[in-house]
Amino acid sequence: MKKLWIIPLVMMTFGLQADRISVTSVYWNTIKPAVVAHRGAADQEARTNGFHEGTIAAYRYAASIGADVLEMDVHKTTDNRLAVHHDDRLPGLCNGQDKIHNLSLTQLKACKGSLGYEIPELREILRTFPRYRMTIEMKTPDNSLFKSYSGIEALLWSELVAANMTGYVSVSSINGSCVKNFRNIVKGLPTGLSAGEQISFLLCHMARLPQWACAGVPRGERFMLETPYFHKDLTLLGVNFTVISLVTTSFTNRAHNYDYRVNYWTVNAAADIQRVYSVGADGVISDNPRLSMSLR
Repeated sequence: MKKLWIIPLVMMTFGLQADRISVTSVYWNTIKPAVVAHRGAADQEARTNGFHEGTIAAYRYAASIGADVLEMDVHKTTDNRLAVHHDDRLPGLCNGQDKIHNLSLTQLKACKGSLGYEIPELREILRTFPRYRMTIEMKTPDNSLFKSYSGIEALLWSELVAANMTGYVSVSSINGSCVKNFRNIVKGLPTGLSAGEQISFLLCHMARLPQWACAGVPRGERFMLETPYFHKDLTLLGVNFTVISLVTTSFTNRAHNYDYRVNYWTVNAAADIQRVYSVGADGVISDNPRLSMSLR
């Protein structure tokens, strides 16, 4: 009982409010290693199957082959809707604009012909794939680390509640304020580490610091560590050396000691996917979910 004071102290340290909504999440129970379908399917996988990444067709494809998780990014439109699209910048002009944050959802939908594909609303995807596990990244205007969409956290939460999907998703953002604001709404729903939190974790890992010495590294709740696939080898005199790598058993073990789930992105080559599986990662985020499924 004497240690109960630690709980509010940790909450104050990371700016968490005490009156958050509590959620029971099944996302945490996703099969491991999970195949996370990046934008449904992308690059060659999308072109081969005749659809554009991040569309309803892409997510239908991922679901049809049994991908465990659907991954998507959301931007806020001028009429307070959430459009699913990786970049804020469009590949062409839409109503005289080339950025999602300057357009309404109606305007975006009307540009299907000029863009060559239809940008879905998050609401459509949530309703099309009920109770499907999803990971949703809150993007920022101009994909900036330092900007954010005002109110996007509450808007996303309201969409999840309306679709009865609060227990099936994880939520992330590179922007630390977005992550903090979303965590202040709800607890129990897995959230990704922000860019700053990931850097803090990486520095602690590289310096081999004990947990108590790692400032800025959150713990005590359900956190996702979504890490870029970074592995460099060098062949010298016929001998192969690993120069630097984040794809190691020691890295995933340290993350697991924090009770993090570790997903590597974006991993598309067979050898790279197999390396991710071999180090005990919890998931692989891939443009090619079919290949990832076949190698698991």
